[in-house]
Amino acid sequence: MQRVWKKLTEGEAVPSSRWFAMGLGTISAFLMPVLLTLVGWFVQLLFVVQTTESGKRVLPETLHVGSWLRITTSSLSTDKNILRCAITLLMLITVVFVIERLTLLLARRASLQAALQWTSRLLRRLFHQSRNLSVDQGLSGQRKRLRDLIQSDVPRVRDALTEWYRVFPRNLIQTIAVLVLASLIHPRLTLLAILALVVTWGLFITLEAAQRKHRPVILERRRNAHEQLIYLCESSAMLESVDPRVDVEHMYDIHAQHFNQSQLRLADESAFRSPSLLITVTLLTALFLFVLSIRVFEPESTLHVGDIVVLLGCVIVAVNGIFRLRRGLRKRGNAITSADNLENYLSIQGVRADSLGKGIQARITSSIELEHVCFRDSSKNRILDDVSLSLIPKQITAIVSLEPATADALGEMVLGFGLPTSGRALVDGINLIDLDPMSVRRQSLLVNEHGPLLDGTVEENLWSGRPKDAMIDVMDLARNACVSESILNLPDGLGTVLSSNDDRLAPDQLYRFGIVRALLKKPSVIVCHEPRMRVSAKDEAESLQALQQLRGLNAIVLVIPERLSTLRAADQILVFRQGKLVSSGTHQQLLEQSEIYRHFNYMRFAVSE
Repeated sequence: MQRVWKKLTEGEAVPSSRWFAMGLGTISAFLMPVLLTLVGWFVQLLFVVQTTESGKRVLPETLHVGSWLRITTSSLSTDKNILRCAITLLMLITVVFVIERLTLLLARRASLQAALQWTSRLLRRLFHQSRNLSVDQGLSGQRKRLRDLIQSDVPRVRDALTEWYRVFPRNLIQTIAVLVLASLIHPRLTLLAILALVVTWGLFITLEAAQRKHRPVILERRRNAHEQLIYLCESSAMLESVDPRVDVEHMYDIHAQHFNQSQLRLADESAFRSPSLLITVTLLTALFLFVLSIRVFEPESTLHVGDIVVLLGCVIVAVNGIFRLRRGLRKRGNAITSADNLENYLSIQGVRADSLGKGIQARITSSIELEHVCFRDSSKNRILDDVSLSLIPKQITAIVSLEPATADALGEMVLGFGLPTSGRALVDGINLIDLDPMSVRRQSLLVNEHGPLLDGTVEENLWSGRPKDAMIDVMDLARNACVSESILNLPDGLGTVLSSNDDRLAPDQLYRFGIVRALLKKPSVIVCHEPRMRVSAKDEAESLQALQQLRGLNAIVLVIPERLSTLRAADQILVFRQGKLVSSGTHQQLLEQSEIYRHFNYMRFAVSE
């Protein structure tokens, strides 16, 4: 797991809980052979008590597991009372078992905590990296890749780390320790058990590799058979009408048989269920028990029932440890692939990541122009393709695209997030790449169905950090944006404390809330993303009325529309298809001239009605 750690931590210290998990796991590993030894002594105590001619039961001087692990019965009970000896051993077994389980539980918890600490550090690095890359790639340009990393790769590495921390070094130490204990009892039987395990393991690996090789073929056969069954169910009558000689019943039976056979093979594909593996395990177990019985019944044999119980326990613990280690190694292999994905993203160097606060201070007063702009996301997929357009203040421009990423990328670019891969974006004639991104962002504002809402009072949200102006009536602006009633209905009006995930305001109310913020801030660029939720005609009309208030500002207003009324009210509509600007004009002009726009209107509005 060290490779995964080195790839992603950049010299950061291993979480302290990892060392805690290793220490507790090591203690648990060494307690297992101690527990087996105590069990062996207890079993021997039950079976080797001797009875004298007078009928008195006498304890042996010592209890032993193998020839090396011995304990005197006098140390268990000074008067050599059988019941006291048994109770003492049971108490020791209970104490060791409880300690072993407790240390194992704490080790597992510490392993999870270490993995979660690592995940928290990694997510923070992803958080900072996404902010750094927002200057070059924008937000939509890295959204899909970032979502895949957070939803798939991070959990996979976290789970692998958790599993690995749990099994290593605990299961490795435990397996070695119980094999050493078994060799102290009977070296030859231990060697035989190890050889049997090696043979079984080799066969299991071979069967598993073969099944992985044939699984895609079986899946393809099942898929084809399933599709043929569906086709026959849908078209059997038609096939008979084409040629009466066609035996659709026979065709159906053949494909159903193929489907069932493939399904059965997939159900039984686990190497554990393989007949050859089961037969091999049975034969090796029979051989081991046969050799064990020979050793037990030898005249000079020192093996007793306690030794056999401990020996079998060691084999079981060793097998379990090996399989746990194997599972950890497999998850580690998957985690390394995910770690590569994470490392590739984290190693991306933003071209202008260090340009925040530097460059020419933007003054957005007349226009934003794009000249043959292309833009690609972090996976090199083209989102904008040779786009040329002009945006001017005091008009509402709607962006229409069947690919949401295109509209998002264009909106983010004019907000100061993302640079063209090629071509030029000119702000009042100055290339966007020469401007300070922060100065562009300070003069821009996003409005969406979340507001966006920040932690604080309603009034603090509306002013958004700007100094309050006593000459401005906030509620008057709220009335113009049709949201004053919603504010007054809150418990403390403008003084009501809101949180970023507050649900007391509906999406359309939050959208108008954001428009009030724009009327107060008076930015040079406003990007509005309409709420997706369907609302009443009254709410839709009020949101449109609020949007039209932005025409009174000397601002470039872009809207990503979700409603037909917004398209009808827009001064200009830009129609994109596969990242290309294919047409522009008003709603009525595009209905007459653009087949793509008519198709968009039909798919988005006519079908949904």
